[in-house]
Amino acid sequence: MLRINQLQKRHIFFGLPLFFILWGVLAWDFASHNFKRDADTLIGREQLHAQDIAQDVADSFRRNLHLVAGVPATFQRGLRFVNAVAEFKSNEPSQLSKETLIKRWSAVPSLRDLNHQLELTQGKLGVDLLFVVNAAGDCISSSNWNKPTSSVGTNYADRQWFDAVRNGRHGMQYAMGRTTHIPGLYFASPILINGQFKGAIISKVDLPSLSFLTRQADIYVTDTNGVIILAHEPAMYMMTVPGASIDQLTTKQRSELYMKTDFDKLGINPWEELPDPRLKHIMHKSIPHVLGSAALPEYGLTVYSESDMTALPHLLRERQSNFILIWLLGSVAALIAAAMSIYFREVRESAKKIENSEDRLRSLLSSVSNGIWGLDNEGNTTFVNLAAANMLGYEPEELVGKPMHLTIHYAYADGTHYPKSECPMHATLVDGQSRIGVDEVLWRKDGSNFPVDYSSHPLMRQGKLEGAVVVFEDISERKLKDEALK
Repeated sequence: MLRINQLQKRHIFFGLPLFFILWGVLAWDFASHNFKRDADTLIGREQLHAQDIAQDVADSFRRNLHLVAGVPATFQRGLRFVNAVAEFKSNEPSQLSKETLIKRWSAVPSLRDLNHQLELTQGKLGVDLLFVVNAAGDCISSSNWNKPTSSVGTNYADRQWFDAVRNGRHGMQYAMGRTTHIPGLYFASPILINGQFKGAIISKVDLPSLSFLTRQADIYVTDTNGVIILAHEPAMYMMTVPGASIDQLTTKQRSELYMKTDFDKLGINPWEELPDPRLKHIMHKSIPHVLGSAALPEYGLTVYSESDMTALPHLLRERQSNFILIWLLGSVAALIAAAMSIYFREVRESAKKIENSEDRLRSLLSSVSNGIWGLDNEGNTTFVNLAAANMLGYEPEELVGKPMHLTIHYAYADGTHYPKSECPMHATLVDGQSRIGVDEVLWRKDGSNFPVDYSSHPLMRQGKLEGAVVVFEDISERKLKDEALK
């Protein structure tokens, strides 16, 4: 009989390591499944948020550019504009110097009056520049005619918007200011006399005037060539996004449009820590991002919005914590089961084994830095580890038997009442579903509170819900670090 008991004990203890391994695999699979579900929900929500922001900013661009874009079309048939371009009979660019042209054309009454009208109109409409070109592309009148950066005498025949108006269409283009050296968006409408192209009127909005649109979020805007022309981070300015068509332009074209020929590429790569195509690693940033975009085809622009996935690293850490918790609970349960099996076979030895097993259990629970407590199906505390009691300012025996929600979870961080019906931990006792609480507070014995993340898991016995196990972590230090990092 003694030999049989020893063989049984040997089989039990030789089987425990295998059980721990198999239970570890199952625990990791369970923790990973919960993580994937929560991560997918989080990523989907953040991507939708990023898309909404991109669309909102794109709509703001439309509202701000609508007036500027409509100015040329409004004045293209104006008598002063028609008379001004009618002064020029030749379609060849002037060979005279800019200084000579400014002096000569400013002396022409119709052009001088037009200069004043453009200057006055530009101030009233809030655009940054208004100017008129003749059929050769020479600027003959401008709202900045009397400034050092005057556009008068400058030829624009090589611009894309000029090709459009020369063919009777409205034109639009991003370009660096030829005289102001300020980047902006140009809108042009042709001036026709008896159906023939004689010139164009152009309005411009300087990009710095639109920079406020990118400050409300992590926003950057690209032109039709994929070059970032506005960005919330100055370092992104003049970078190119993946798939940009800037390389299709000649060196001369790039120089004329952007006053530079070489462009750094914006690093947007998959986030390697989690194989999800929606997650991106952008530039030097350590946390993953999701992107949203909205096109403005009428202006040749695309708005991109970044959303920081600051909660995802926390979910990764939580997956590991959940795995450890599940594995510990399963392992402890296995140890208890082994001890009980021995108890029924050898009363004297089993008593000692059970005592040792309980000591190991208490040691395990005491060694865990997270707070752990158990609840019965009425929400009363059945057990609490030392870490939990210390964080809450109680002795463990003070909490046993007390209703958990009314003792430590009765109010939100601002002191307002936290209804028991809305408590995720209480909900686990109702429907037996595991839940996660993020950035909530627990209340200490002295009336102060501290922020925690927690998870609640049902305790089932023979298919019946008997209570729950709650594990929480004090995140005060992590929040301080996150705030410092921001």
